[in-house]
Amino acid sequence: MLLLRESDVRELLSMEALIPLMEEALRAYSTGGVAQPVRLAMMVEPYAGYLGLMPAHLRSASAHDGPGVREALGAKAVTFYPSNAARDLPTHLAVVLLWDSATGELLSIMDGRLITEMRTAASSAAATRTLIWMRSGWCGPSGTCASGPARRPEYRGLSQRCSRRPGCR
Repeated sequence: MLLLRESDVRELLSMEALIPLMEEALRAYSTGGVAQPVRLAMMVEPYAGYLGLMPAHLRSASAHDGPGVREALGAKAVTFYPSNAARDLPTHLAVVLLWDSATGELLSIMDGRLITEMRTAASSAAATRTLIWMRSGWCGPSGTCASGPARRPEYRGLSQRCSRRPGCR
């Protein structure tokens, strides 16, 4: 079993690699390739904290999934304690567990604070990239409205790329 602390995650996980993986994961989710129940959340009294539990199963990759998509069974447990800010601690702390889907064997325990932070940013980048491609008429590569002389070259480039994609206007 592999144990990854936040320092290990920081060394191994790059945003450049994570964004395309999140694009593939979001595609798998939107096409029914992921079983992901609604998160379970509970308040932790009397500390005004919260615990959230989020399991998911990424089923075997389909023909349209990219090379980074593999079957996975995992869960994240995340806590949110707003009062931690006054203690100079992160308000969000998490752990990510990964199991072998076929046997249930625990494969890894990973510190999830940085994973959560990076996954959120990578998901936003992946969604923004998709929206830019599909709606290039209203948004530029930096996420700002495509107007004015500075945005025209970006807008034209996106429009040309987008015109070749189905569903683009």
